[in-house]
Amino acid sequence: MVHGADNSFPGWRAFNLMIGIGGWRNRDEKSGPLWYFKDGKLVSDPSPGRAGSHGARLPFQVTIHNANHPITRDCPRCGCT
Repeated sequence: MVHGADNSFPGWRAFNLMIGIGGWRNRDEKSGPLWYFKDGKLVSDPSPGRAGSHGARLPFQVTIHNANHPITRDCPRCGCT
């Protein structure tokens, strides 16, 4: 799923079930869980309430968890972890 593509159809239940994550625009737990990494592990948070919004757009570090995946295989390495 490309960033932003998950918010294409926030009210389409079948789409949200198919992609495994809900769309944004007023997304809540009915659209699917909030997913994030914490302590190096993927966390699924099905808590009730608003979820999935953009914070401030600031520089950030990207961590590739699987450098052998076809999508990330040819990404340049900067020496960061």
